[in-house]
Amino acid sequence: MKPDRLVEEVLAQLAPDRRRRARDDVRALLEDDLDFQVTELAAITDQRPGHGSCDGVSFVKDRHILFRPTESRRQNFTLAHELGHVLVHDCDAAQDWLADLPEEEAGPREEWMCDQIAQRILLPDEILDQFSVPISPDPPTVILGDGSRRC
Repeated sequence: MKPDRLVEEVLAQLAPDRRRRARDDVRALLEDDLDFQVTELAAITDQRPGHGSCDGVSFVKDRHILFRPTESRRQNFTLAHELGHVLVHDCDAAQDWLADLPEEEAGPREEWMCDQIAQRILLPDEILDQFSVPISPDPPTVILGDGSRRC
């Protein structure tokens, strides 16, 4: 299955009303609808491999998400990204796809998927539909170009 199609399958787990709710207040969706504990931390870690930053981490089985709040709306993306990890965890097709990848590719590909999920949750479909090309026409290139996307 193509990665973009897989992202859509993962997102399909989120009913349209919950997707709209996540767009408006992803933290409330995680806490109230999905029964996750969402905790703000001053810092999770200063840096991750490849010089990226780490703004959030999910413990899906424990239903707990930790994140670093920001003064900007970036935390909305961080929490939507962590929601992506929850959805990927619950999607058999995504888990099968990731399990079939070489170990060194699975993590970066999951991070790419969660970034795509966060984008598609936070940006209304009518805005995304204005693009004539996919947001990421070649996901492996994106991942190889930025292998630091691990959080």
